[in-house]
Amino acid sequence: MKERLKNIANIQSWFYLRTDNSWDVVYLQAKYFNDFWDLKEKLIPDIRHENVQERYLLKDWDILFSTKWTRNYATVYKKEYWPCIASSTFFTIKLKDIRILPEYLVTIINESQKTSYFKNHLSGWTIQSIPKPALEEFEIYIPPKEKQQQVVELYNLYKKELQIYEKLKTKKELLMNKLILNSNSKKHG
Repeated sequence: MKERLKNIANIQSWFYLRTDNSWDVVYLQAKYFNDFWDLKEKLIPDIRHENVQERYLLKDWDILFSTKWTRNYATVYKKEYWPCIASSTFFTIKLKDIRILPEYLVTIINESQKTSYFKNHLSGWTIQSIPKPALEEFEIYIPPKEKQQQVVELYNLYKKELQIYEKLKTKKELLMNKLILNSNSKKHG
């Protein structure tokens, strides 16, 4: 059975704030995530809690969807991080249908980035983004939870494999550069 995202989730538009030096809430931005949609650095709070409406604070298992630029991705927010609000780079997807695992929806959205659906819905001249109505109309097939879990596990293995290849590539480049530099210094030394 297929469902439009707007029928299974509430999609909250972005929130814009200026950061300040008094902090207890993180203003979560795209720069905090690596190429595999995982947090790449320690989060540093940069917003005051009293400047944030409670409804904008992220809750465990909320889904963040990066809508701007050419690097669109989804990721699951975990409460283990600092209290956070999503920056204007993200839509926050709050599932209201218990048949769907948040990680499954993230997997489907991330893999759909490789297809034409999201590419065909980019708008804007200088900063391209995916508009909220296009996200709301995105259709998702909902298999049984056991099948969803299998898809998530397979996708996580795939991501780990890509990360290993990336590390290997980096190490090979370093080794090659070192060999070339050593070879060059011996000829001229």
